[in-house]
Amino acid sequence: SGADHDPPDVPRVIDPGLAPEDRVFRGIARGIGLSVFGLILAIGAFIGYQAIPTLRNYGTRFFTESAWLPEQNKIGLAGALVGTVEVALIALFFGIPLAWAAALFITEYAPPKLRAALVSIVDLMAAIPGIVFGLWGLFLLQPQAANLSRWLSQHLSWIPLFKVDTDP
Repeated sequence: SGADHDPPDVPRVIDPGLAPEDRVFRGIARGIGLSVFGLILAIGAFIGYQAIPTLRNYGTRFFTESAWLPEQNKIGLAGALVGTVEVALIALFFGIPLAWAAALFITEYAPPKLRAALVSIVDLMAAIPGIVFGLWGLFLLQPQAANLSRWLSQHLSWIPLFKVDTDP
């Protein structure tokens, strides 16, 4: 008969879901994430609200005007925006290959005794706020960068990136 060949009844395993501690942790983590997201939205809304008078007065030329002459009622962000994008692209151009090379060297080529020290140095650099590196660059590198900038402007101003409209 067919009953002799049927597989035996095996009870299903019921998944109890997450442990109570995991559910609490997940809820707390979600709550913190949503509150951070809400805080960022609130900051954006506040900045947008504060920008309304400026945008009403200057319109969209506020984003396209490069002059910053408040006494003549001419202000614009174009110069700052272009400079910010240029600096970010240059930083990415140098930073990404340097980070990849450092990670590759530390993980694949560094001797084990040196590896621990290099990992500690990288961790320490990551712990220092970017503003500290910025101030270091401002006070120690800026004087040399000014000379390089002046030279680039004088000799390579035919390249738009190096063209400076003011006295270099």
